[in-house]
Amino acid sequence: MIPFKQITKSELHLVKSFISGQNEKPLLPLISAFAEKDDIYYAIVENMLVMRQQSQHTYTYTMPYGNGHLRYVLMQLLENAKIMGCKCQIIFIDDDDITDIERAMPNHFTFNKAEDCTNIAKANKNYSDSVFNNNEDMVPAW
Repeated sequence: MIPFKQITKSELHLVKSFISGQNEKPLLPLISAFAEKDDIYYAIVENMLVMRQQSQHTYTYTMPYGNGHLRYVLMQLLENAKIMGCKCQIIFIDDDDITDIERAMPNHFTFNKAEDCTNIAKANKNYSDSVFNNNEDMVPAW
């Protein structure tokens, strides 16, 4: 399991400095605003920052930011959601990120446009058998 921690006011500075230290993307203001919500958790996995929010059997993660191994981080996100019996989606994805995700884990996500014109990646229900060989009945359908 990924050790997510709640973002406190003292850690908000750390989270924002990690984001702003990455390649400048037009999505950074959205991510910073997301980080300021009360029910957001964060973790550093393989030198990549990921934030998570849970709502109605869905773990919503931000696109992992940093210089780590994307495939490993995505596998961890999928496993985390699966263990908790939740669907998995990733938000704040730009067009370049779609290419990176597909290269890292082909056919594991379906991509849609969000209301804010960013992309959302929703994990396909069958990801669990192909990645972890676990019981996918725990994961609710979209």
